Amino acid sequence: MDHLKKSGWNAVSRIEEAEVALIECYDNGSATSIHRLNGTIGLTRQAIDEIERSPVKRVALITDQSSTSGAMRKGTREGLAFADVHAMGSATAEILSRMGLRIGAKVKVFRINLEAMSEAITEIESYLSDDDVQVNYEVVTLQA
Repeated sequence: MDHLKKSGWNAVSRIEEAEVALIECYDNGSATSIHRLNGTIGLTRQAIDEIERSPVKRVALITDQSSTSGAMRKGTREGLAFADVHAMGSATAEILSRMGLRIGAKVKVFRINLEAMSEAITEIESYLSDDDVQVNYEVVTLQA
C-alpha cells in the first residue's frame, strides 16, 4: 500500500468515493485459531461488506501463497493445500473475494511470494489502473 501511495494513488476515507478496492490479507501470527483468521477471513468479509455498498469497479485481493503451500493430495499437482489455519483463512478470503462480482466489480486475487514483491507491485498497479479489464475473476500466483 505504501508503494501505491508513493506512486500517486490516494486512499479515501469513505468507500463511496472509491473506484477500486485493495484488500491486503496478512498472517497476524496469533496462537488462537479464531483470532488468527481475523487477518484473512475477518478482514476480507469486512471489506466485502463495505464494497457491496460502493461504486467500486475493481477489487484486488493480496494474500500470500499459504493456500497452496501444504502437501497436495496424492496424484494432484495443483489446487488448494493447507498447511495451517492461516492457509485455510487465505483460501477462504480468496473465495469471499468472489462476492465482489455480485456488484459488478472485477476481482483479481494476487498470491504473492515476498521474494517477487517488485513484480507483484507492478502487476497490482497495472490491474488497478486498467479500466478495460476483460476477465471478471482471476487468481494469479507470483513466484520469485
